[in-house]
Amino acid sequence: MPDQIVYCRSFPLWIADQPIDAAWSEYDAAYGVSPWLAVIAGAGVLAFRESAKLAHVTRSVFADAMRISRNAEQLGGIHPLNARDRQFIEGWEVEAHRRSVMSQSRK
Repeated sequence: MPDQIVYCRSFPLWIADQPIDAAWSEYDAAYGVSPWLAVIAGAGVLAFRESAKLAHVTRSVFADAMRISRNAEQLGGIHPLNARDRQFIEGWEVEAHRRSVMSQSRK
């Protein structure tokens, strides 16, 4: 989902059986950026952004994406973007500008 990519990054940090710092380092090495979301097994979701307002937006968009994913199963399943399309959205100037504007207006 494009909004999930723009506001949450493509992948959340998943923390299950390993220390948070090890999981964070692995994420950083794999994606070259710090996560904006962490899903902690059995506990919940945390958002890491420049401000509390941006963190709230990030968590809200992620929660909506999870509801959409759950409901999509009833409508024929989830059809995620391929890597090329996902990377296009991640680097698209229009989305970068939208993130920048939102970041400036939410402080």
